Amino acid sequence: MTIEDVKRILSNLTNLDEQIANKQMEIEEMRENARGLSSPPLTGMPKGSGYVESRMATIICDYTNREQELQVELMELTLKKQKIYKLIDSVTNAKARKVLRLRYVDCLQWEEVATKVDNQKGNVYYFHRIGLKQILRILEKT
Repeated sequence: MTIEDVKRILSNLTNLDEQIANKQMEIEEMRENARGLSSPPLTGMPKGSGYVESRMATIICDYTNREQELQVELMELTLKKQKIYKLIDSVTNAKARKVLRLRYVDCLQWEEVATKVDNQKGNVYYFHRIGLKQILRILEKT
């Protein structure tokens, strides 16, 4: 594992946020669609013998199964995101931790990070590197 690998892991936060938002939206859309379902009109006795599976029951089962799959995917994405937050929080140098949060959690540009930390871009790069190295050491231990 290298520093570049650590950067990729941390940069994945934005992608995880997008994926989580998409899963949540898909779940909500499914729930809205399910609310719009209505039972078919009953027009008399069944025409035939034996059990005939209800189309409504099939749709409800499909919705339920897909929602459960989405919930599991959502939970997995959330756990990945929490692991990345935990990595950032494990950085012992306070300035390095702050730089990593501003850069990867808040998605700020380097100039904005420098403004919030100490107004010197070179120092920001220095603390960024310190944080990345600490995370690399943590990941190499596991």
